[in-house]
Amino acid sequence: MERTEEEAGRRRRGGRTVTLIGAALVLGLVAGTCTGYLVQAGRAPTPLPPLSQPVLAQARGEGPAPLPAAQDRRVRTDGDLRELLLKKPRAAKHL
Repeated sequence: MERTEEEAGRRRRGGRTVTLIGAALVLGLVAGTCTGYLVQAGRAPTPLPPLSQPVLAQARGEGPAPLPAAQDRRVRTDGDLRELLLKKPRAAKHL
């Protein structure tokens, strides 16, 4: 099965487009990285904010009334948490 010169000229290789897009992607990444580096290198260093918070003034006067046991979640979780998390199997023995 021979191909004529006309058929061979019409057929294009699909790998050329993929190579062109890949090269454009690599060139864009390199150019963007270089541009970003040059912009940052030209800027003066910015001092970082302190890590600690400023001292806050404490409230004066009497504190709020304690919550009743029905509303206080901490009362429910004081002590042994196994009662809240797991049901004890019938066959289990207390150690």
